[in-house]
Amino acid sequence: MRVQIRYGVDLEEVPEEAASLMTKAQKVLYKTDSAFLACTRELSKKDGEINFFEVQECVSSAREALAKADMLLNDSFSILAGYQQAKLNQAVGSPEEVVEEVPDGEEVQEG
Repeated sequence: MRVQIRYGVDLEEVPEEAASLMTKAQKVLYKTDSAFLACTRELSKKDGEINFFEVQECVSSAREALAKADMLLNDSFSILAGYQQAKLNQAVGSPEEVVEEVPDGEEVQEG
């Protein structure tokens, strides 16, 4: 199950955060090598005694890793898209939205 986590960093730190997610994706993809090698080894058996369940497990493992890497890359891209928009707003002098909390817990937006 995936959950969304939100936190703030300084604008200058955003590319570093995106790079961190890309590094995680790279590490996940690196681990798929062993799954691919295990599948190829199993399928290359000369005696014809291929263990279908072993191949199925290897393929499933590789696909899960690819999906995880894809999610990490998507998160990284989303962060960078927000960064680009913030930089654009900063360049054109767009006022930032100010959120002020009032005593009853409701939020009031100004600007």
